[in-house]
Amino acid sequence: MPRRKLISREDGEAYFDLWVGNGGQIVKTFARRMEAAGGPVWALTFEPASLPEVFGWACGRIRLVPGDVVDDGDLPPWHAAGPITSPFGDFDAESARWADGLSRYFGEVLIRHLPGVRWALADEPRYRDVYSEQWWPVIAGPLLGVNPLDAGGLAGKQGLLPADQRDIEWLLRNYHRYLTIVTDNRDPSREEPEEWQVGEIDHEPSLAEGWRYNVCGPEDERLDEARAEDLTTRLRSMPGVSDVDREDRTSWLVAGEVTQDSVEAVVRGWVRAARKPSSRRRTSRKRKP
Repeated sequence: MPRRKLISREDGEAYFDLWVGNGGQIVKTFARRMEAAGGPVWALTFEPASLPEVFGWACGRIRLVPGDVVDDGDLPPWHAAGPITSPFGDFDAESARWADGLSRYFGEVLIRHLPGVRWALADEPRYRDVYSEQWWPVIAGPLLGVNPLDAGGLAGKQGLLPADQRDIEWLLRNYHRYLTIVTDNRDPSREEPEEWQVGEIDHEPSLAEGWRYNVCGPEDERLDEARAEDLTTRLRSMPGVSDVDREDRTSWLVAGEVTQDSVEAVVRGWVRAARKPSSRRRTSRKRKP
């Protein structure tokens, strides 16, 4: 499955924020298109058991074709226009959109049900020239680094087969294989370091006031007022956010029509910006002989 080139960490981070941060909208668009096409939209429960139904249906919609990929103005951000070189063919524009939704849905199932995993930027310093997932968003855990875009490619290849010969259990088997990997390699004695998190609010009075998400940081986070104000500003500037309230030193409330994925992307970008080393160059002093 040819993809666009991500040639640097900066390129990867920009794509990460775009594709992972907009994940909620990608899945919603996938559901709307599936419903309009008469597909099993009721199966989109985000449960592992839903994967055969969703994958099997997608196999009948995703085509691998020869020739050129034509940019019709609505290609997913990972799909590159141009000549097709794979002997299997590649997605036309419509198939690419189906593959995008399927892949993001598969990623969401993994994130919700595999213990101890997270979205991460793939980076293998020793193998950067040959690692096919370098700088791509992956679902990372103990000995695990899964690029969910592979789901679209699998559906395309299964779609080349007659319907009665397609292996619609493929994604579900992969899920169980990943579950075994992360479960067998978890160390229950090692606590994961506390990180910044975004959670949905379930406190009824807060919900009644319109608050939807809670942004929380570690209790021992060294957070000065300038950084805190920067996070507040970033959250308030998000499209759809109607209000932001800082509850205490490392806790914020967020209200408005905005997805959890997009809030997480903003918080992740804020944390990453704080961890980057200063770009100021130190003035070197020549030693006197």
